[in-house]
Amino acid sequence: MESSAASDVYKETVSIEATSNSWVQIQASNSDILYSQILKTGDTYDVPDRHDLFLTTGNIQVLIIKINGKQISRIESPTRIVKNIALTSENLFKLSSNN
Repeated sequence: MESSAASDVYKETVSIEATSNSWVQIQASNSDILYSQILKTGDTYDVPDRHDLFLTTGNIQVLIIKINGKQISRIESPTRIVKNIALTSENLFKLSSNN
């Protein structure tokens, strides 16, 4: 049990909140689709605690992404539509305007 408790300390939670309606799809690396629908204004999707998930969306500019409850800067993209963004904290920080 100790190893389970220790691993809980390092869990990262990722959530996606919409400031305006946006189609969002969360897909696993094995092509299983976990979520695919319009995320409505004010709604939040809590991403499952997995390291093989990818985000595709019709409007990245209206999404707020939080890691462990802390909002990161917006994802930098020349277009609103983005495909296959790895939902790991390392990748999300790299793609955000914090960089």
